[in-house]
Parts: sequence; structure tokens; C-alpha cells
Amino acid sequence: MFENSTLFVIVLNGLWMGYAVDNDNSPDITRADTHIVLVENFFCFYFTYEVLIRYLAFLNKRNCLSDFWFVFDTILVSLMLVETWVLPLLFAGASSPLGGLRILRLLRLARLTRMVRLMRSLPELLTLIKGMMRATKSVASTLALLIIFLYVFGLVFTISYRPYHDTDKYEEGATYQYYFGSVGDSMFVLFIGGTLLDDITAFTDIVLQSPISYMLAVWYLFVLLSSFTVLNMLIGVLCEVVTETATDEQEKMIISQVGNSMVEVFAELDEDRSGLISSVEFDMMKENDKVSEALELLGISKTHLIALGESVFGGQMTDDGEKG
Repeated sequence: MFENSTLFVIVLNGLWMGYAVDNDNSPDITRADTHIVLVENFFCFYFTYEVLIRYLAFLNKRNCLSDFWFVFDTILVSLMLVETWVLPLLFAGASSPLGGLRILRLLRLARLTRMVRLMRSLPELLTLIKGMMRATKSVASTLALLIIFLYVFGLVFTISYRPYHDTDKYEEGATYQYYFGSVGDSMFVLFIGGTLLDDITAFTDIVLQSPISYMLAVWYLFVLLSSFTVLNMLIGVLCEVVTETATDEQEKMIISQVGNSMVEVFAELDEDRSGLISSVEFDMMKENDKVSEALELLGISKTHLIALGESVFGGQMTDDGEKG
């Protein structure tokens, strides 16, 4: 409940920052409207309370230094304390000399990084982020291929239209003389119009205006290769990687769930507290409903447990746990 409440307040704080940016033009909190001051103090009180509770939860207080999220959140809350409470107290009745620095106001955006903690509560979001990270190499390769296409076709368009660009006789409305005057300009036009298909009709009309008729076929070939092939290939790569990541994450979640259930059952059945499972305790575990449900998630049936008991403890074991 505490964790969920904190995540809810973090989301509210992120939404509040959007409201404050649009409606709060004061240089510091001492000159802000009353409702803004009250809300800012509420968030400051709550996050201070949260950090304090999390610190007291450590059995060994030194372990808090090895907890990345605790240290990270503590730094952000400390910045909030300085902005909301410390500076107004130090410069009570006077304007803070730091109030006019825009960079300090931008530090408020650091609070939004706490929303990263939402990924731990939303497995689907975490899967997408991990999928994007795993797809980095494939995406880079696809973009490299796209850049090669842009460069090659940029050379073709520039070589074809450069003579018209260098001449002093510009035809009225002949925009191709300007758009394809250099390799950089040609690559830009090809990327915007031929790859992203942003106003492709206008760029196609530009090519149609040119006196080189075969360039229209070259233009269509580039659109086919870059937009319809490379970009769709990129989408396919991303979908495949995200699907594989989702499968892996689901398997890890199932294994973790089964492990937690098994550990809980083992702790209940280990009557002598030896930390070892005897044949009698193994028989009891085999009849436990939690164990059966957990192992079914992994596709392990009761007969597999019987075979495991036979190989571990020796002899033949029946469904009732009797040794032959």
C-alpha cells in the first residue's frame, strides 16, 4: 500500500509540474500563488516522509548507501527541500539571488525521472524498454543501410540536377534547381519526401517539372527502397525483438513465481529445520496443492515429481510416497 501510494503521488507530481509550468511565472516559491505554495509543500512533506520511512526500514542503516534507488530518490528530494524550504528561509523577506536563474528551474524536471519507478510496477512497459535496448544494434544497422541509400541516391540526383543549379538561367518555378543543388540538400529532400513521405506529392511534382524524365523512375525506386522496404524492415525487427523480450520476461516471471512458491512450501515442510528435504518431506511436498499448481506453470506433472524422488532417494516410490 505504501509503495502504490508513493507511485500515485509521483504521478500526481509529474502532472502538477505541467500545470505549474503553464501557470506559475514567479521567480521563486515565496512569490507564488497560495495554492501553488500549498501543493509544493504537500509534495515536499510527502516525499520527505517517504524517504524517512524507507531509511528506517533498513535493518542495517549503512545498507541504504548501496541501494541505488534510495540514494537517487534522496538526492532528488534533497534538491526539492533546498528549493522549497531552505532557500525561502535563508532569504526570508528578500528575493533569492538564485531565483532568476532559469537553469535552477530546469532542475525541477529531474523529479520526473522518479517516474522511472513505474516500470517496476508495469511489466509491459518494462518489456518495451528492454526490447528497445536489445534492438539497438539491429536499429543501428537498419539506419546505416538507410543512410547508404540516401547518400547513393543523393549523388544521383545531385549529378543529374547540378548543371541546372550552376547555370545563371533559372526557369520560373523550377524548384528542382534549388532542392538538388548539393549532396546534402538532395539527401535532405530524399529523407523528408522519399523516406518519411512528408508531402510526397509536392516533391514528386518537383521531379516532374525537371527536364530529365527518367528521374521520376529513380525517385519512385528510392521511395520503394527506403520507405516501403527499409522502414518496414525496421518495424519488423522491432516487433520481433519486442516479442522475444516479452517471451523471455514472461518465462523469468513464471520461474520467479514458481521459485517463491517452492521456497514457501519448503519452509513449511522442513519440520526439523535442517535446511534439507528428506524423503518423507518430499512426499508431503508432492501432495501439496501449491507445489502442483506452481509446477504446472512450468509444464511439470506429478509423475515427473515421482521420477525425481526415485532418482534422488532411490527405490521405487508410489503415489502414496511408499518406497518399494
